[in-house]
Amino acid sequence: MRKLVLAASIGLVLLVGLGVPSVGAATATPPANPKVVIIVGPVASMTSYYWSDANAAAAEALKYTNNVVKIYTPHATWARVKTALQGASVVINMGHGNGWPSPYAPYQPYTKNGLGLNPKDTSSDNATTQYWGEFYLARDIRLAPNAVVLLNHLCYSAGNSEPGHPEPTISVAHQRLDNFAAGWLQTGARAVIAEAYHGAVEEVRALFTTHQTIDQLWRNMSDANGNVVSFPSVRTSWATAESDPETRTGPFRRSLVGDLNLQTADITGARYAYTGGDPSTFVVPGAASVSRDGAGLYPDATLTNTQGTGLPPATLALGTAVRVDSQAGTAPDGRPILALHTLDGARSGYMSGGDLRPRDSVGPNVWTLDDGTGAFSPNGDGRQDSLTVSGRFSEPVNWSTRFEQTDGTVLRTVSGSGDTYSVSWDGKIGGAPVADGSYRVVVRADDAWGNPTGSKSDTITVDTVAPSLSAPAAAATTPTFSPNGDGNADSISVGFDTSEAGFIDADVRNAGSTTIRSFATSTQAGGGTVTWLGDDDGGAIVADGTYTIVLRPRDLAGNVGSGRTSVVDVYSAVAFVQGSPTLFFPQDGDSVSTRTRLGFTLRSPASVTWTIRDAAGQVVYTRLTDAPLAAGSYAFNWSGRNQAGAYVPRGVYTSTVAATNGVLASVTRASVRADAFKISSSDTTPGRGQSLTFTATTAESLKASPKLLVYQPGVTTRTVTMTKVSTTSYRVTVRLSSAGTAGTLRIRVNGYDAAGHFQWSTVTFPLH
Repeated sequence: MRKLVLAASIGLVLLVGLGVPSVGAATATPPANPKVVIIVGPVASMTSYYWSDANAAAAEALKYTNNVVKIYTPHATWARVKTALQGASVVINMGHGNGWPSPYAPYQPYTKNGLGLNPKDTSSDNATTQYWGEFYLARDIRLAPNAVVLLNHLCYSAGNSEPGHPEPTISVAHQRLDNFAAGWLQTGARAVIAEAYHGAVEEVRALFTTHQTIDQLWRNMSDANGNVVSFPSVRTSWATAESDPETRTGPFRRSLVGDLNLQTADITGARYAYTGGDPSTFVVPGAASVSRDGAGLYPDATLTNTQGTGLPPATLALGTAVRVDSQAGTAPDGRPILALHTLDGARSGYMSGGDLRPRDSVGPNVWTLDDGTGAFSPNGDGRQDSLTVSGRFSEPVNWSTRFEQTDGTVLRTVSGSGDTYSVSWDGKIGGAPVADGSYRVVVRADDAWGNPTGSKSDTITVDTVAPSLSAPAAAATTPTFSPNGDGNADSISVGFDTSEAGFIDADVRNAGSTTIRSFATSTQAGGGTVTWLGDDDGGAIVADGTYTIVLRPRDLAGNVGSGRTSVVDVYSAVAFVQGSPTLFFPQDGDSVSTRTRLGFTLRSPASVTWTIRDAAGQVVYTRLTDAPLAAGSYAFNWSGRNQAGAYVPRGVYTSTVAATNGVLASVTRASVRADAFKISSSDTTPGRGQSLTFTATTAESLKASPKLLVYQPGVTTRTVTMTKVSTTSYRVTVRLSSAGTAGTLRIRVNGYDAAGHFQWSTVTFPLH
């Protein structure tokens, strides 16, 4: 039995890369060499693309660690993957995703939300997939503490659907990303990032080269959309889930689930390696045990009998634990002579290394200390009345957890043994709650070989005072939104200002005061917004009507403050107000790009007024006035003329559809531009000496690339030729002169259309 245990320990040491110290070395922390595992499952025709993407991620990871394991189809079997994943700090998984909810019912944990792998190891089968679901992840995989998992190109993982399938509702997308992360978070991972189309190179580089939270890393990626919605994970109690769709209602391509405060240094800093293994040679100072029964313990380094009896002055039993203090010499047989004392301190002397076995000489580490929000309120209200602290150690230890005042006065101590711990405190001393304020929790760990004690501490807060929430500013009229999936006003945000960090609990009630939606949004102290997507708790979009949104502040200790209400209207009758093309040029009088088609869909009968307005909001054309319309689609071709039949000036115009059913009303808009070019700049408030990139989109096909003219105050006009980047787009980068004066920068783009007609457009920017 002893040999089996030893073999298991050595195997684990080799797996996580712990070095073996030699005599004279002192090892306090494991080497920095975190494991990165990259998996590519079978994806048929996409295999070579995934291989390429995975190899790029591997090349990036190898810049920072040599412990990179690649398991690619057709060799990506469960047996190989399961072995490789143990102790990994970074996992990158590419392949087919089988998530839930999906069309492939029913849900069951043996295939959903896990890995799509090869059924068997072959030489060429990159198409046959077998799924190993979250059940197997939770049961069989143990990643390194604070590991992060990067899911790339997997269907359903970020809330997304399969290519060609309809986009999910917001509720379904949130369920998908939360479910897909759940199994991985049970393996020891602290964060799961899912990117439906973005590669992993950027994330790997940031994990190893930046010092920031995982939330900051994810939000700072180049494909970030800036539409982050945060909500508590349903599947993983301690985790927060975030989605960053391209618009508020999709498509869903990016997500993060886990501990948002997890630091990149905690993921790749390589503090997390098993410390309980035995080295192959003695560590000085370090630990050892007697390897034969009756081994001699001598009074000096000569290892001789000083009393003439022919017997050593003392003997030690097999397995006696000792601490090696120094190497006192080398015996004639080449074995080291070691000065030592027994672990209990009862005896000391010298022994031959031949009578000893090297033992674990690295002190244990407290890998993690998880105290939830770090705050609780022992006030008997049933919400976070106690605090639970839990975590893992780097080896089996004797541990203690102390709750103490900041001056070190101990209030409660709990002890135990093992490689994990979980301790709760009700915040009471002698049956009475302690005062509100800051306290400290200290976790200490000692192994069986007298190595240095490992410890970790954190500040915790006792807080029994509920936060306050200021009422949102009263709106002049009841705000209206239309969650009909057209990407226009599909959600509504309610502002707040709270006195403490924590959460805003939101309840949405219908006209009958029935709560139809409850959700929470994390927040810092101060101002923020809560966004309702117009859905109920089942994910369905609510019926048109008036709703009340009740916001309540909840601090990190679980105290809930008084609520504030806002009234909103849901009116989804008008949908998909749009114009196509969005850029047209009727003013030149030729036969090219003369009109745009304006339209909308009416989902229920309504009285509609349809106008076209200029940038100042003035009506230039009226299509309908209080017209009673049935449900259906409506459209017409606008030729860029006003009500009198004259061409409108160049500029942006808005198709405005105002509808009412007599009780509810909405105004929905879509903009088009009537001009030769649409010109955009990389910076709308440029400064002298700055480089700017200008993009020009043309309404009509051109004979050649257009020219861009730069009119800078006090500087000679410059002309540059733009470069074609698509059928209708041209681009050029220009460095402004550092001379001249502040004022107005004027940019003009001109060229000849396919018929040879000269055309141009101008924009201006404030210049500093």
